[in-house]
Amino acid sequence: MRNKILITIICVLLVVCLAVSLTSCNKKKNNEQQVEPIKSIVFLGDSICEGVAGPAPLQERVNYSYYGILGQINGIEAHNRSVSGYLTKNLLDYVNRDNPDYIAALPDQPIVDEETASLTQTYIRTADVIHISILGNDLLQFDFPIMIMELLAKKLYGDNYKTNATVVAEYEKERFQGDNYTVIPPLQDKYDKPAPGYGLDLYNYAVSNARTNIGKIVTRLKQLNPKATIIFQNVYNPIDEEAELISQDTAAILKSLDSSYDFATEAGVAKVRAITGEMIYGLDSVLNDYTDKIVIADAFKTFDEVYKANKEWGKELIYIDGVHPSDFGHAVLAQMNQELLVSLGLLKMDNVVAKYKDLRNEQLERMYKDTKNGDNVTFNLNAAKEGVNSSSSMDAITKSYFTSIKGYTPKLFSSVLTGRTNGVHYDTNTTYDLDTLYMYTPLSRGWGDTAFEMLVDGEINIADMLAPLGASASMTFKTDNTFTININIDVQQALANINDILSTFSTDIDTILEGTNGMSLTGPIMSEDLDIVDFVLIYANNMFAGFNQDDFAGSLSLLKNSLGISITGIDATELNNLIGYIIQHHALPDNMSDIIKSLGDISINVEGIYSMVQCKSYTGKTYNGIYIGQYYENISPFLIATQYVDEDGNNHVRWQIEILGVFADFIKE
Repeated sequence: MRNKILITIICVLLVVCLAVSLTSCNKKKNNEQQVEPIKSIVFLGDSICEGVAGPAPLQERVNYSYYGILGQINGIEAHNRSVSGYLTKNLLDYVNRDNPDYIAALPDQPIVDEETASLTQTYIRTADVIHISILGNDLLQFDFPIMIMELLAKKLYGDNYKTNATVVAEYEKERFQGDNYTVIPPLQDKYDKPAPGYGLDLYNYAVSNARTNIGKIVTRLKQLNPKATIIFQNVYNPIDEEAELISQDTAAILKSLDSSYDFATEAGVAKVRAITGEMIYGLDSVLNDYTDKIVIADAFKTFDEVYKANKEWGKELIYIDGVHPSDFGHAVLAQMNQELLVSLGLLKMDNVVAKYKDLRNEQLERMYKDTKNGDNVTFNLNAAKEGVNSSSSMDAITKSYFTSIKGYTPKLFSSVLTGRTNGVHYDTNTTYDLDTLYMYTPLSRGWGDTAFEMLVDGEINIADMLAPLGASASMTFKTDNTFTININIDVQQALANINDILSTFSTDIDTILEGTNGMSLTGPIMSEDLDIVDFVLIYANNMFAGFNQDDFAGSLSLLKNSLGISITGIDATELNNLIGYIIQHHALPDNMSDIIKSLGDISINVEGIYSMVQCKSYTGKTYNGIYIGQYYENISPFLIATQYVDEDGNNHVRWQIEILGVFADFIKE
């Protein structure tokens, strides 16, 4: 009997041990855990990760964006190849750039210049982690107001929502009539023009299309890098009472459907936030189909928990444009991703808190020492550092840091010509002249009816247009690790040639600029209430600390300190008057053509620092790269150029700026 009991116990222990062993193996396989911490992450996706919109001031992008924080506090390579504005379709095209069969099937052949010093394909193929932020634009670049209107209408009235008076009246508005609106191609068989039902069909198509694209992206990434852990960061809910995403028109529509959805009340904001969250949650759910192949970084849950725990901190998560993460939001995303990577066994927490303290203390010392707030109170640097140093977690450090700097304007770099370089430079001052400047639609972006695609149908060689317009451009790299770009414009020659071109259309500059208050600069950007002047000011006031829209000429020094950009040839007083008029009236002045005719030569100058880096592709080929801006050993900069020699022995410097759709080549013959 005892033997039987002993045998039974042994058998049970063996089964338990086997189960634990299998569970451990399965866990390791599913999460792709590694024995040693990872060494590199490549970040792909949209503007949420790219960090050009959100981090403020802009020069602190690497220190405020979550990709830069993760790279610095863990001492790992962080290569950011995200592109603002990308939809899932664009990302699918992006990861297929070295797939000849895929490229050949596209209707328009794009410029594909993948193997350069940017090494995008190399990092995708070799990174330990591929981290992706995408999906948001699959809603925002369609028609968010009518989607949310119909989602709420159906929630309230069921299948009869299409006959609801508010819904019907909305589709009778001018913006849906005539040539004002184009139904997206996939829905054109069902709709000649927008009609009740279109909003939800549009939403359902966006979600379905995103689901399909995500599946293809995951499949492609698995082909390129089977060993990498693929992380998709989902979309958070940015709505509160100050959200730009809910315009006055949209708020009025929601309130007319149900008076309790009143955006002017706290209860109404909560309801609008809830219905928006439902829409975003439906979009995020497409990632759930692929959890056997990917890991989800739950930004939706993380931001929602912060908002529910403390509404004021929750509102601080979102940048002033109402869409992107703020500096605080990026810090929260950095902590969320840090904890996720640690839980997967891909990173360790060793020294991370200490390194995060160092990062924030360096910013406090450099940007806030001796600054004063609006009440003329001097920043207490010692107290701010003490708060950071006494914190025991990333969350505590983050809240201490942002509490201490609230109300204080950071100092910018005194000059873009100072900062870290790797010390590798040209042996002699070397000047290149602009040879080729293309604007192009990066692969396949949207449906071909965006303003950018209407302007640039395929590709345009702008360099061919510069000489007739009296313009020239060159760049010089100096032996002290600084560079300059000079763009010179003969305004009168340009004006004469433009009028020659316009004469073929029986018009001229004067005719185009005529009208009440000149040419209107109003128009929708992200909502019905936000025009292009507001859009520019929102970003200028935050990207460039201390920007003063009432003294635009004086604020140009901020552009020079932050981006190295300066303009000569325009009188400062006249410039202030012109910009002041545009800000006040959201239009060009009646005498704009006279102002243009009074201008002489204008020079736009860009200066900065560079580092020369030898980059090695996964194919074994090496590239001479030129990193622009502050040098971080393990973090790629925003701007990377490639130095090469053509078949005729001419030296070139090649640029490709994805966000602008710009491809530029400078030559030294």
